[in-house]
Parts: sequence; C-alpha cells; structure tokens
Amino acid sequence: MDYLEAQVFEIKHWNITIVENSTCWSRVHAHCDGSRKICKWRRKNSYKSLFVLLHEIGHIETDVKGMKRCEQESEATRWAVERLRALGIPIKRKILNDYKDYTKRTYERGVRRGLKKKVKSGLYI
Repeated sequence: MDYLEAQVFEIKHWNITIVENSTCWSRVHAHCDGSRKICKWRRKNSYKSLFVLLHEIGHIETDVKGMKRCEQESEATRWAVERLRALGIPIKRKILNDYKDYTKRTYERGVRRGLKKKVKSGLYI
C-alpha cells in the first residue's frame, strides 16, 4: 500500500471530510465538533502528508473535553503512531521527533501562561 492508498483508506475508514479551501484558520486542523472535518490538508504521495492526516484524525478520535492543548497534541500524535503501526508502515524518527518537539513547545507555552505542571495524562515527548 503506498501513501496515497493509505490516505484514501483512512479517510474512508474514519468517515472524514476533507475541506481543502476552507476559510477557517490558516493551517491544517481538525474540527472536533462532530463534523469530522479536516481543513487545509492536501493529499500528496508522501509520508509526511500521511502522518499529518493521521495526526488530525487523531485529534478527532481522541478528543476529550477538558484536555489541555499539550495533551491534545500528545494524544493525537500517539494515535497517529498507533495507526501507522496498524497499517504496517514504519515510523520515521524525524517526523515523529518534530511532533514530539511541537508537543513539548505547547506544554512549555502553557506553563508560561499559567498551566500547572501536572497534566492528566503522560505526554508523548
């Protein structure tokens, strides 16, 4: 299965609607309001595009009210990694480390803004 096939499979399997020319926000994001939409994502035959898609689906699938931003990012990344393993696709360290760094930055930004150091779940960093 190539990356494009995997993307199509995951979009269908998780009943996701892709909105390429969305007017909301300026970057790729998922709507966790029940609409199961991912905006600004573009299909490319690349590992990174697949990982971004899975990460955004991870936001939809792991959304729990009251989660801190760093927890949301951590859980979405963890979910994406689990899906890659289920699809039999190896995990590329560089992209995974980029997402772990992003999770760490969101945690540190939260602490600067008054987040208590203890979060509900262990962070994937």
